[in-house]
Amino acid sequence: MNGILALLAMLSLAGAAAVPKERRLCFCAGGGDEDMKIASDALPAFDCRRESDEAAGRFIRHRENGNIQRAKELGEAFAHQMKALESASGDPAVLAQKKVLFAFVVNKVIEESAPDSILAQAALSSFYQTVQEIAPGDYATISDSAAFSLYILADRGRRNRNQDTPGEVFAELCGQRGREEYCYIGQSLYNQYHLDCLDLCRQTEFFP
Repeated sequence: MNGILALLAMLSLAGAAAVPKERRLCFCAGGGDEDMKIASDALPAFDCRRESDEAAGRFIRHRENGNIQRAKELGEAFAHQMKALESASGDPAVLAQKKVLFAFVVNKVIEESAPDSILAQAALSSFYQTVQEIAPGDYATISDSAAFSLYILADRGRRNRNQDTPGEVFAELCGQRGREEYCYIGQSLYNQYHLDCLDLCRQTEFFP
């Protein structure tokens, strides 16, 4: 089993290579959402020293029943959906911020919807790798950890009116802080992206 775990560690590193290090998932032994953490540095995913036969078994099961491939295809679909945002004309700077917001929502929805952190890692890695392949400039744009931090704070503080909403963060990142029009656009986009991404996740059927 140690050999299997070593193989899984190498596979997790290869898959995470394209993911900005601030948003790599570290999946350790355990199940459910509790085993999902956002790594603050580029530690190997299985360097938690809490790996178990159960974790290795889950990975093998996901690979054999096609769940890993489905998760990768989901990540690819998210990347192409983000690329399709370019069909709308407008200010390039605003378009760039739409992509940052979309990428944040992708991260959020994957974390909320994936059956476990192994499949979440596969989908997230595939998303960033595909973006890097089809739109290298977009990859650099959505890797802005400062923007992600603002959205994370806004999302966690939605019930606290002292905290900016995602729409207000969008307006600020567009250089239009406090402008009601941009706040409204940003919040509307956030809500729409969330619905669209959830819908895409629901179309992906993972086996137990």
